Amino acid sequence: KEAFTDAEKNKAKGVVVFFHANPGFKAKSPHPGFTYLISALKNQLQLWTKPVLAIHGDFHLYKTDRPLLNLETNKPFSHFTRIQVPGNPQVDLVEINVDTNSEKLFHFDIFAPDL
Repeated sequence: KEAFTDAEKNKAKGVVVFFHANPGFKAKSPHPGFTYLISALKNQLQLWTKPVLAIHGDFHLYKTDRPLLNLETNKPFSHFTRIQVPGNPQVDLVEINVDTNSEKLFHFDIFAPDL
């Protein structure tokens, strides 16, 4: 909540949230340790309409999606994107660029290293 309050106060164009483990956004019963995080994110996404990017690891596979559903419409929040970054055994680079002059604030690509 503080991050979103600060972002609003500072007229930020978006918010990025980092954490390690996959919270189970799409699970019927998310891991209990992430229940508060998911609930808090949904509540903030109801109020904050600018882009939000969540980045985490854990499953070690690259994935981008919109896994959180709007509490009112039961459809994905269009301004929330999750990136699950790759990891061991194939550690790739995920490049994230921020373009404050674009409607799509966050741009990202994955690059496999030359071995």
